[in-house]
Amino acid sequence: MRGPLPLVGGEKRMANCEMQLISRIVRTGQLSHVIDWGINHLDFRTAEARAVWQYIAGYYSTPETRGSILGTNVFRNAFPMIELVDDDLMTTDALCHEVRKARITAEAKEACIKLTDEIEIDPALAINVLHGHMQSLLALGVSKNQDVTFSEAMSRLVQRYDHIKKNQFAFSKLAWPWDIMNELTGGIQDEEYIVLFGRPKSMKTWVLNAMLASAYEQEKKAIIYTKEMTPDQIYLRIAACIAKFPYQELRTGKLSPDDEYVLSRLAETARDKFNPANLICLSGRDAPEGQDTVPWLQSKIEKYRPDAIFIDGMYLLSDAGGNKRTADWLRVTNISRAIRSMVLNTRVPAICTMQATRGAAKHANGNLDEIAYADAVAQDATLALRVINEKSTPTIALVAAGSREFRLHGLRIHGIPATNFSFKEIMTEKDIKKAEEQDVTMDEPDDTEAHAKPRAASKKSLRTPSNEQAKKQAENDAKLAQQLAGVG
Repeated sequence: MRGPLPLVGGEKRMANCEMQLISRIVRTGQLSHVIDWGINHLDFRTAEARAVWQYIAGYYSTPETRGSILGTNVFRNAFPMIELVDDDLMTTDALCHEVRKARITAEAKEACIKLTDEIEIDPALAINVLHGHMQSLLALGVSKNQDVTFSEAMSRLVQRYDHIKKNQFAFSKLAWPWDIMNELTGGIQDEEYIVLFGRPKSMKTWVLNAMLASAYEQEKKAIIYTKEMTPDQIYLRIAACIAKFPYQELRTGKLSPDDEYVLSRLAETARDKFNPANLICLSGRDAPEGQDTVPWLQSKIEKYRPDAIFIDGMYLLSDAGGNKRTADWLRVTNISRAIRSMVLNTRVPAICTMQATRGAAKHANGNLDEIAYADAVAQDATLALRVINEKSTPTIALVAAGSREFRLHGLRIHGIPATNFSFKEIMTEKDIKKAEEQDVTMDEPDDTEAHAKPRAASKKSLRTPSNEQAKKQAENDAKLAQQLAGVG
């Protein structure tokens, strides 16, 4: 492939929209996203930008370097006169829009000038030429290309297959903590909307924390939204999962000297400015009332550009289009629809936790209608995993209630906060049925204590609920039934 073209002049070029788009591609690796939008070499009007685009696109498609995008250091060596600068507040789609808009504006002006030059020679021909040019510009448009031909799709499919054949995780944003899931899915893809749902005390937040710890260990950047816990509480759990600390000892200041040394090293690593891994916690309770909406989350994604976003309790988000009188099922429907749209717009996968209905414990399989408040969550999610705290053993069942791309009944992982969340075994339908039958709805101790140490059987936990407790439970069931009555 031909080397980079020398640029004119001895000073560094300031970043117009074309060079900002080049900068965004090099810094974030979003070349395929820009190509999918519809940008090509004709959209670059300046000689410098077009030369750089052709070099980057050629590097990406040449057999020897196929699928690779120039990193910042290689780019600076090839083009030392170009600054990698782009506006953080502008999305990649917005930069594509501005580049295309500038092209259409320039070509329209050129066509009008040509018309004035040729109108007196042959008016009909000049007008027809102008009409054809304007029709082409209208068809080109300033928005993302939504039309896909079969030939284009097949070219991308073959290219995608070749990349995956060479690297299982070529198109994933991060890997699952469990190899069996990676083998089936190739990792968590950029369009994934994953829901972990379960009854209270099911340890679904612990599973989310284990996935966050895994993301950190993979040197990924992730955003965490929480409303029921403080950032320090979230980070305490994640740190315990990363270092495999016994959680109670970390929480109560009773770590061994060896573990205390590991804790200090973990803190040093986290403070290292050259460490690419990072976790950013968004506190819903500290946001202005009603402002912790999905558009607010999307603004944070555009600001931090994470590999994934984790939402602890998606039903706790505020509904951007609702109000205090909006029914819960409709509010959660709006939130779920907005999250799905956010994932598709930003290409950043979302992993969320959600409550399961009380009826979940009565089912013999993982049904999507067990997700509380709204069936929209089940419709929108690309994968829904029911989380069951298997109280008789220190394990957690993850039952695949819904998946669009693969089939797996379920898997069992160890569930010892926070020392062991590793894979244990694939679950059969018989295993799943037994786990769900044991997923009782009676109140359980705080899940921070769950499986931390062997517990003697408690006679108190086997008592029949009092009349007051039974009455309260009946009232709650009636409210939930009323909320679900409007779903459809």
